Formats: sequence, structure tokens, C-alpha cells
Amino acid sequence: MAVWARGNGRGGLFAYEYGDQNMAGYYVRTFDLAPEWTQYGGVYFPTESCKQIRFVLRTLPGSTADCDDVGMVRLGESAVTTELAGELLNNGGLEHENPVRDEWVQRLGLPAGAEKPNFFELNGEKAILTMVHGQAQAHGGEVCARFERTAEGGWLHCYSPYGCKVLPGVGFVLKAWLRGTGSAWLGLYDAAADGSPAGATVAVDDQWREYSVVLTPAPSAKSVRFAVGTSDGVLWADDLSLTFAPKVAGADSERDPDME
Repeated sequence: MAVWARGNGRGGLFAYEYGDQNMAGYYVRTFDLAPEWTQYGGVYFPTESCKQIRFVLRTLPGSTADCDDVGMVRLGESAVTTELAGELLNNGGLEHENPVRDEWVQRLGLPAGAEKPNFFELNGEKAILTMVHGQAQAHGGEVCARFERTAEGGWLHCYSPYGCKVLPGVGFVLKAWLRGTGSAWLGLYDAAADGSPAGATVAVDDQWREYSVVLTPAPSAKSVRFAVGTSDGVLWADDLSLTFAPKVAGADSERDPDME
């Protein structure tokens, strides 16, 4: 799905699915709107239970946009390339925040009104997540995340709640700018049918550095979710990225002309 848009604030491409379960909605892509006409696009992989789908153009609260030349094509998996799919995370720069759910405020001992990156969730215990503001602190933009292991131990991961489709034989490239003390974990949840994760531990220091790992899920995996976090010391994270490994998923371009 693609659209030409201009405006201010943030826009989004959204998908509603209809199937055996209640209607479900998913963001395909969110983007910062520019005053000049710009094309924005994304690839969406329906769930197995999806029977019908409806695409929606959205502006996030406080935003305005002019839209034109909306297009959709239906692709077979073999037609999806790394370049076509692009970035698989929304808000990888962590610039936009949402309140932490009450259960996580209590579980992690966070202060009331604590926030986390928008389009990410938390997993862990006895650790602290702080959203830090200011260009002097962040790697890029104005905001970064700070993870801290408490004296009680524990661990904390920030993960993308919506699964990314696994394509046969195609891996994922996970990237993040990190600094801190001790080590960090970059990985994928649900990298096998039994829910097992796959990931790598990397040592960090007091300088911002980009870390990159390539992971291939097990053949039994259906979808994966990106995660970054630590159980060791203090970790600062910014500018996260998840893409398909730089390899063409298939040779044939399968398009349904009725979706043009």
C-alpha cells in the first residue's frame, strides 16, 4: 500500500482484518509528515485467519494531511524483496511515547505516569525503563530509552508487539545504537513454533555504537517480534531497526491486477 501525502505531524497506513475472530487492526507504517508531497508505503502480511482486509489512511492526534494517489497491489510472498518491505518497525527512533500500562508500573516499580516508546511493549521484572529527552542524551532526534538493572537483579526487554512475517529461508537484520555498561541482548521472540527466542548478547561501553546481528528463525516460525534489552548493568538504546536480510525472497513478481 502507498500514498502521496503532505502535512504536519504524523500519518499512518492502517489495516483492518476480518475473519473468524473479532475485527483486528494493525499499523502497516507510520511516518512523519513533510510539507512537500512525499510518497509513503509499506508491505502488510495478513494473518492466517484473515478473510477480508480494509486499508485506512490515518493522521495521528494533532496532525493534518492532504492525501492523493493511493495505490494497493496484492503480492505473493515470492515477490517481496528486502527493498520493497523496507523498515519493519514503527517508531524505531523512539521519538513517540505512550503511557506504561498499570500492570507494568507495579511489576517494575515505575513511577505513576511512566512512559515507553509508542508501538513497543515491555517484558521483564525488577528493572527500570526511563525515556530520556534531549539531543545531548539521544543518539538521534530528541528521545532515547534507558534500561537499568536494580539491586534486586531482574531484566527488561522492550519489544515490538506485532509480529513480522517469516519468509521461507529469509533472515532478519537487527540493528540498534547502544551504549552503557555490561551487555545488551538483541533478539527475536517467537523464533520457533514453541515460542523460543533467538538472539545475541553484545558488550557495550560508554560510547554510542551501532550493533547489528543477522538471525534466521527456525523453519517452524510463523512470525517474530523484535526485542532489545538487558539483564546486566545500564543500557541506553536508540534508533532501532528490523529489516529482512539483504536477499531477494523470490524471483517472480506475483501481482493481482484487480488490486491496482
